[in-house]
Amino acid sequence: MGHPQRTNPATGGNRRGAQYQSTNQQFNNTPSGDPLSAFIHAMCDAGLSPSNPAEIVGDGDLHRLHLEGDRRCDKNGWCVLHMDGRPAGAFGSWKAGVSGTWRADRHMPVSQADREAIAQARREREAQRERDQLAAAHRALVLWNESTRPDLAHPYLIAKGVKAHRVRQHRGQLVLPLYDFDATLCSLQFIGPDGDKKLLRNGRKQGCFIPVAGRMPASRGKRPAIAP
Repeated sequence: MGHPQRTNPATGGNRRGAQYQSTNQQFNNTPSGDPLSAFIHAMCDAGLSPSNPAEIVGDGDLHRLHLEGDRRCDKNGWCVLHMDGRPAGAFGSWKAGVSGTWRADRHMPVSQADREAIAQARREREAQRERDQLAAAHRALVLWNESTRPDLAHPYLIAKGVKAHRVRQHRGQLVLPLYDFDATLCSLQFIGPDGDKKLLRNGRKQGCFIPVAGRMPASRGKRPAIAP
């Protein structure tokens, strides 16, 4: 789809191959004196101003952001902010190829209210993720039951010289099921004739596998009905 290459937030390469590193002296004297404001100031100083700073949460997770200057629907920015111990984080733009890191002054406190807000935001996101994954699992079941036996002359099978095994086909795409170890269908992978691979939106990936051949593990829970 022509997406720009994403840099690794942990290593943070930028357009010149050097890492942007903010200094404590530059960002300690922020208007509110709190780590979150200092982190946002560091992003702005690097030319990566978030359009909605309220989206930045210090929960240690990777978040996608819309940056000023990008198209309205694009979220090319990213950030990770840790508030435990000595607050620190990283940020960047996949589109611009720019990234940077930030670290708080040793004496910059994180209030109890901020910690509670961060914990609450994390709980809400995890709950939403579970709801999205459940909806995706239902969608996967519908699509899997709508899928048919694959065309053995499918271009991908021919190009790879492989057998179909458990694969099905839906509207010209090969369909592979993702199960967890309770033998529950959680998501699907689609493979086009040109080999382009996509996963079902919001489908669960962690702790799942695609069976190729052999017997499925015995279910430890209730398994959704799947058409043969």
